[in-house]
Amino acid sequence: MRSLFQRIVLTAFAAGALSACNASDGPASPRSEPAQSPQGPAARPALPAEDMAAPFVLSLRGPEKPPDKGELAIEARLSAPRAMKAPVTIEIVLPKGVKLTEGKEREELAALPEGVTARSFKMELVEGLAAPVKVVVDMRDPGGAFGAHAEQLYPKPEAKLPQPYGKGVPPPPEGRPGAGPSPKRAP
Repeated sequence: MRSLFQRIVLTAFAAGALSACNASDGPASPRSEPAQSPQGPAARPALPAEDMAAPFVLSLRGPEKPPDKGELAIEARLSAPRAMKAPVTIEIVLPKGVKLTEGKEREELAALPEGVTARSFKMELVEGLAAPVKVVVDMRDPGGAFGAHAEQLYPKPEAKLPQPYGKGVPPPPEGRPGAGPSPKRAP
């Protein structure tokens, strides 16, 4: 009887020692578990709003409706909440039948200044606009740490809302499944 008791105690001791070895090989790191407070898990520190903002926002200004022929002037505006020490490229892409008369088709800035940077473009429309004028802005850190890209069209394309049902597809049945016939269809 004594040997059975000794085996049980020895087995329990070995199991306890083995589970302790598997649980932790050293002190817990401070990042392994979030700190608990009486209100719940510790909150992450809030980031400043300036860190959450886009590096720049591109917008285009021009007449509400472009003319069919003649001169068209638009302005590209880059709004930057803070200066960025990264090269910026501003490019205008013209559709067929449009000729740039003032402004540069492609311009490179050594850095993006804080505030609003505006560029004006004047163009001659020979046959109206067959497609929208596109302005593209790219910013790339020379070290490859970050980058930003923006495109805007003038005039803005009309927003097309998706059709709820395709052509020849009937609408879904009324009512909830298993709820019985709808009041409209009741005899």
